[in-house]
Order: sequence, then structure tokens, then C-alpha cells
Amino acid sequence: MRIYLVRHGQTNDNIKNLMQGWKDTPLNDQGRIQANALVSFFKEESIDIVYSSDLSRALETAQIIADAIHKEVYIDKQLREMYLGSWEGHSWQEIEAEYAYFFNKPENEKNALNIHSGESYIEFQLRSFQTFKKIVHNHPKKNIMIVTHGGVIREIIANIMKINQVQKDAIPIRNCSVSMLDYDTKKDQFDIIDLCVL
Repeated sequence: MRIYLVRHGQTNDNIKNLMQGWKDTPLNDQGRIQANALVSFFKEESIDIVYSSDLSRALETAQIIADAIHKEVYIDKQLREMYLGSWEGHSWQEIEAEYAYFFNKPENEKNALNIHSGESYIEFQLRSFQTFKKIVHNHPKKNIMIVTHGGVIREIIANIMKINQVQKDAIPIRNCSVSMLDYDTKKDQFDIIDLCVL
């Protein structure tokens, strides 16, 4: 079975490099163009099931594609981006400047902390991969498209590849990129086919 991990299309906050998290920012016009550009790709693929985060930037992306391939979209709130609490709506530069002490901490200590009234990295990592595995195991031998967020996709790939934070952050998950995985149901094993197809 094959799993397609699709990042949502562009939003205005993406252009401004603002942290979105659970902030429900919609697609902009370019984001809709990006989502529609994926339609021809997925019309050539055999998709059985479509899942999406409930945040509008992901759900609209999923709906554009699903409508074109005549599939229903199943919404799962657990596919949301990391909850960033007080960091949402701020730029990464602002956050790094204000919380320099946090980013200088050792990786294992930093991952366990929750300093923004949101999720810790560890909580987010567990949620992302557990939700992904639940969806896959609920639909054996089905080809699944999951429309979600850059952070979620990186956590899934990092867990499969067993890579560290620095390596994970280097994975290029662009707006409306598609990452493809194969899953061997007998071995319970994932193989990464391509990290960023489009």
C-alpha cells in the first residue's frame, strides 16, 4: 500500500514567515492554484482514502483534490500542526530572539519542555506518528492520501528514518509538496519512496 503525505497550499502567513500552529489561516490565491496543480498528479494515482487535518488550509487543499478524484474527505483533528500557543502569529526571528535560552538547551531537555502554553516537541512527535499509524492500520492494503502540515510530515518521516532534529529540519516540505511512502503490512515496515515529489 502507498501513503501520500501532502502539505497544504500557501497561506498569507507562510509568505510572512509567521508561525501558524493551530491558528486557522485559509489558503491564499496562490495556495488554491498550488492545490489545483496537484489534481493532474493524483488523477494518475490510485487513491482509495483521503484524510485531512481540520484546519482550513489543509482541508481546502484536500477538498480541491478529493472533489477532482471523486473521493470523500475524512477529517481528523489529530492531523493538526503542532500547537504553538503564545508563539502563534509571531515570526521565527521574534521567537528565537525572545527565547534564546530555550533554543540553547540540550535537545532532549528542550523537547520535553512546554514554554509557550502549547504542545512540547515530544507530545507533538507522539501525536503525529500515532495518528499516522492509526490511519494506516485502519485501512490495510488501501492507498491513502493524508493532507496535513509541514511539521506533521517531518515528524512522520523523521520517525521512519530515525533522524535527529537538525536532519529533520533540513527536509524540504514545501507548500503542496507530496511525500510518498510504501507500507509492507506483513513486516509492519515503511519505506520512503520520495521525500518531496512536487
